[in-house]
Amino acid sequence: MPSIFAETTDGDINSGNLAYSSARSATTGNVGNTTTTTAIAGILRFGSRGGGNTVRIHRLFLKFDTSGISIAPSSANLKFTLNADPGSGGKANPIAVKSDAFGGGSGLGGSEYDSIDISTPYTAEIDTESGSAGDRISVALNSDALSDIAANDEFILALISHAHDFINSEPAGTLSNTNTIRTSDFSGTSSDPEIDYVAGSAPSGPANLTSLNTIAKASITSFNTITLANIDEINTVS
Repeated sequence: MPSIFAETTDGDINSGNLAYSSARSATTGNVGNTTTTTAIAGILRFGSRGGGNTVRIHRLFLKFDTSGISIAPSSANLKFTLNADPGSGGKANPIAVKSDAFGGGSGLGGSEYDSIDISTPYTAEIDTESGSAGDRISVALNSDALSDIAANDEFILALISHAHDFINSEPAGTLSNTNTIRTSDFSGTSSDPEIDYVAGSAPSGPANLTSLNTIAKASITSFNTITLANIDEINTVS
């Protein structure tokens, strides 16, 4: 099964300590050191004597070189390694969502804190609560992720808190709801964020068809809702 490891530019961006609504909707944040061996995904909540509370949201961004993949994989799994036990708040589970970070060059910028598309999750909620330091976590990537892997030279995602950042629910306690995850700068590759995938096969369909409406045959999966492999002829081309 082929594997792709995250690039060494991976890292987290945090909101700084703000009121929950301000932290979640912030457009800029503080970039963590992208050369360190760990990064954080999740949310911290801090109490104050005056009764007010602030939070700090961490979003972990990963980028993978998918330039060698032109056909959507038939399946793929995202893997990463916990560097410490999940936060004691009991709601540390992350979720992977689509991102367009790293747009200003090879590294992360503070203005990319909000470079996430919560409407396009790439996984289900990822169970890390039952994990512990050193555990390798694996989760299936969904069809949106498989399509984007094939469609883009760079596949980018963000790991964020499922219970709070994704669902938009302010945490009630002051306990940690975070995961500390090993990055690509961690020694060796066995702990690095990784995508394992099963290569997809080119659609069959009409043998003489090379493209349709300027779209290459290899990028066509269906025509008029019919799977291409089940079509013998399109516009007299067989």
